[in-house]
Formats: sequence, C-alpha cells, structure tokens
Amino acid sequence: GYIEGYRHTSENECIYVYTRKYNDYSIDNSYMKFFVDNEGIYKFEMQRIISVDEIPEKIRTIYAIEALPRILTYPEIKNKEIIKIEMTYYSVEDENWQNIERINSDPTWKIIFSDGTQIHLSGIE
Repeated sequence: GYIEGYRHTSENECIYVYTRKYNDYSIDNSYMKFFVDNEGIYKFEMQRIISVDEIPEKIRTIYAIEALPRILTYPEIKNKEIIKIEMTYYSVEDENWQNIERINSDPTWKIIFSDGTQIHLSGIE
C-alpha cells in the first residue's frame, strides 16, 4: 500500500505525497502527489512501479551521519533547515521517464527541508 511520505504547507497551498511502501521502506519513485489550495485539489501527479524484483546480493548501507557530508555539494540548500531524514528506495530518472521499462532503485537517504524541498543521498558504499 501507500503511506504518507510527507506534506508541505505554505500560505497558499498544501502538497501531500504518498509513496509505496515495500519492506518497511518507501519507494520514492512510486508516488501520488496531491496539490491542494483553498478551493480543493487543483493538481494530481502519479507514478507507479508495477513490480519489484529483489536482487540476491546483499548491499551494505551506510549510516545517515556518513551520507550527510555529501549535502555540501548542493549549494542550493545553504541556510535550509533539515526537518527529516529517512531511508528510502530511489533512483534518478531521465527526461524520458514515461518510457522506463526497468530501473534499479537503491537504498537512499532522503533529506527533507522545512520549505518542502528534498534531496536524495546515496545510502550505499
């Protein structure tokens, strides 16, 4: 099923994001986004992963404290407040995401900031 991934509220709108849950982690590339203002839902986005095939090899994940120094490579997050850090499955998609037939999603640390923006940092060695 889907779980609430996060919500961001500003003066004029609220964004609710629900992500698919798999093995107690969310899959950030499988989501539903609701954009709501004073008049109701004005926009909806959905991307769905149809199936998940696990790989048999074990992957060593790193702790969030090991991944966090990587955020220094993102100048756009300067002076932003981190409100949440969580492990998710995620993969970077190219411009042709509508035509993806197969993709690997790796354990990733999702950093959520108080303004609703997010970045994903690799969670594997």
